[in-house]
Amino acid sequence: MRVIRIATRESPLALWQAEHVASLLAGRGHRATLVPMAASGDVDPGPIRGHTNIGVFTRTIQAAVLDGRADVAVHSLKDLPTTAVAGMRLAAVPRRGPHRDVLVHRTATTFADLPPGSVIGTGSVRRVAQITGRYPSLVCKPIRGNIQTRLRKMDEGLYDALVLAEAGLSRVDDPARRVPIDPAVVLPAPGQGALAVEVRGDDPELLDVIEQIDDPPTRLAVEAERGLLRRLEGGCLAPIAALAILTTTDSSSEIRLTGRVLSRDGRQSLENVNAVSIDHQMSIERAREKAAESGERLADTLIASGAEALIADQR
Repeated sequence: MRVIRIATRESPLALWQAEHVASLLAGRGHRATLVPMAASGDVDPGPIRGHTNIGVFTRTIQAAVLDGRADVAVHSLKDLPTTAVAGMRLAAVPRRGPHRDVLVHRTATTFADLPPGSVIGTGSVRRVAQITGRYPSLVCKPIRGNIQTRLRKMDEGLYDALVLAEAGLSRVDDPARRVPIDPAVVLPAPGQGALAVEVRGDDPELLDVIEQIDDPPTRLAVEAERGLLRRLEGGCLAPIAALAILTTTDSSSEIRLTGRVLSRDGRQSLENVNAVSIDHQMSIERAREKAAESGERLADTLIASGAEALIADQR
């Protein structure tokens, strides 16, 4: 039996994600082993900015698959650029974990509980814009490193609080440390909480295997979110937030997608909602296309309201 080699970053969270994919494959009778490696985003301690750093956490992992050192690449889906790498195919998006961001603090349960001047650690322009736009008395400062490093920096007093993805934190830390943030306050990044499993496009046998762990409802939701991101041409580092929620009946599913684009300081915020129905008799390929098209239409609505200028300000 073929042993599937899974390329992954070396951080504790990335290893957890790869092991999770390995366990899903094991549940379907397939053996897998991990191939850990350092991505350029893990090695370079400098700030991650603009289009020059798109793919900073994915390129090294993809290269290992393309050159034969591994068979499968596993990423956090929110890190995966919407422009496909030649030769690679997104084979599966397993069932999504928690999609919200969380506030990490010893006692505060909301941003309003934090004293003016409190320093919040986050490297995300999306989070910074949403937090400072609503709570201008708070100070957001960049922070790098894996989750454990960030938590240690807060415990050492370098930051008063952190904002992190609930999915990542829930996999490696005590749940008592986190309070979920209402998406009305901080809407998550497109694809947040989901994993991406890529294979080479010229390996149909492995593609058939990996497709077994795809979760159709999750895949439709993230196709809508990534359709919006792709049309806006913002990349994963732009001040763009999106969340698709599915409701399902016996015959169809409705995807309700909320998209938000912000200025750097959060004082300008554009938001709109789009809904689309997916008939269960539709082919998988057409359903995914329709989901992505719904995201593109919502992006067009936001562009008509001035979204491109807000995104360009981040470059």
